[in-house]
Amino acid sequence: MTRVRAPLLLALLAAVAGARDAPDSMEEVLGPIVYPHSMLPANVAQFRQSRRQVWRMLNFMRPPMPQLWRVLQSQNRLQPQLGPSVPFPCPLDGQSRSPSRPSSVHRLRPGDVDVVGAIGDSMTAASGELALGPFDVSLEDRGHAFVTGGWGSWRSSTTLANILKTYNPALRGWASATSLSVDKASRFNVAEPMAATRDVVHQAKILAARMAQEVNMKEDWKLVSILIGANEMCSICFEDPKVFLRREREALIRGLDALMALLPRTLVVVVIAPDVGFKDALGPLPPWCEVMNRFECPCIFGDRFQDAIPRHREVYKEVQRMQREVVAMERFRTREDFAVVSAPFMSGPGQLLPFLAPGGNGTDWTFFSTDCFHFSQKGTAVAANGLWNNLLEPEGNKSEWGPLLRRFRCPSADRPYLCTWRNC
Repeated sequence: MTRVRAPLLLALLAAVAGARDAPDSMEEVLGPIVYPHSMLPANVAQFRQSRRQVWRMLNFMRPPMPQLWRVLQSQNRLQPQLGPSVPFPCPLDGQSRSPSRPSSVHRLRPGDVDVVGAIGDSMTAASGELALGPFDVSLEDRGHAFVTGGWGSWRSSTTLANILKTYNPALRGWASATSLSVDKASRFNVAEPMAATRDVVHQAKILAARMAQEVNMKEDWKLVSILIGANEMCSICFEDPKVFLRREREALIRGLDALMALLPRTLVVVVIAPDVGFKDALGPLPPWCEVMNRFECPCIFGDRFQDAIPRHREVYKEVQRMQREVVAMERFRTREDFAVVSAPFMSGPGQLLPFLAPGGNGTDWTFFSTDCFHFSQKGTAVAANGLWNNLLEPEGNKSEWGPLLRRFRCPSADRPYLCTWRNC
């Protein structure tokens, strides 16, 4: 047993180390852009190297993709696989791409997006999305990540990138393989498992460095998502709530400041973090998931802190409110080439609906990975659909997620642009 658990523990320790080397000041952000491995302390670099070795061993032990896909399909953990005869849900009449590059973010159509990128934690890194067992939950299946996944097409793997590729086949930044954040194959998905909001500045710096090598920073339009905060909630029982909320607010503002300074022509989408405790309302967890969830998120799922859960969930509602307030700050509404919008599709009162079993009796756990915490590919597709809908909906009137493709927003003649605070 010890020999089996050691690699996982080592990988987790290395992941923690990799997520905590964020810079402390904006001056560092605006200074020379450096890749993280060149400024790591020796012990952190050693941890990352060990993590890479363990990770590659786990990935090597995985079945080849065709076989893996068949197994996941037999487990009903994949979205419905659509044939080439199934048309895209929206008309592709040329109206979704501007005749020439727009100069304002408020006139950005889906086909105008040249580059896609993502900042966040394990949810954005797609940890365990194609997992068959408990140990390969640590594998990051970025090729299927709900924002930047580019494997296949929207018919087989519904992601925001695959949707945008339908409008602009030349879209860049998407990943197509299982990879670590430091691998070139991760492309512009710089999310790091166990990252916290204070790491957004650091990830913004890394993202800008990668983009600067491949895209026209001044001309290309970029769409960057941020989904962060679940890891902090999983340790809220060790925090002073007031200090926690103040720190989260300051960290998010600094992260958005960094993106505004480093990435011209960018639309930033802040995915309002879900209440990580909502899964507690889904019903009894499978036995293995109870063990994993207590390890991954002790403040929500651990027996020791059950009496404090109502208070913790109130704090998280404040976090969601804070994220919305930061998105609406005037400091992020001063430029024509930069905007910040929210995507609250997974944070409303209906956040449980996609995961209910047929008839509403119990939970359909096939939407989740083998740890019942992260999403399976099936659940990720639902998230991508929800994010896409929010991008075409006005602030204050954004929908929650639901069954895949049941509601799929389309640009229209009256509203052809990705929604910002000004144009919807």
